[in-house]
Amino acid sequence: MIKRARISQSFLQKSEIIVEQARVALEKQDWETAGKLMNQNQEILRKIGVSTPKLEQLIQASLAAGAWGAKLSGAGGGDCMIALANEGKKAAVEKAIQLVGGEIIRVKLAL
Repeated sequence: MIKRARISQSFLQKSEIIVEQARVALEKQDWETAGKLMNQNQEILRKIGVSTPKLEQLIQASLAAGAWGAKLSGAGGGDCMIALANEGKKAAVEKAIQLVGGEIIRVKLAL
């Protein structure tokens, strides 16, 4: 129980810092920094065990294809993720995700 409480507290502290930094990056439309922060958050989520092998495959494929960042979406455990890429890399990232069995749902950020 104590170990779980420490993990939860650490997760919350780290997540709070990342979320605040991401808010600033998004307001500045600094997509590269936002992507790096997504990757940092995904690393935390991976360490606490909410990612899945399929999510990791999708995330790694998108990063290898040039996405700035990628992370699971929601509470984890499922197979939904978000990748952030510029227009020039969008097609390559989409193809990479599809090649490992992912389905693309395109969205645009509204700030």
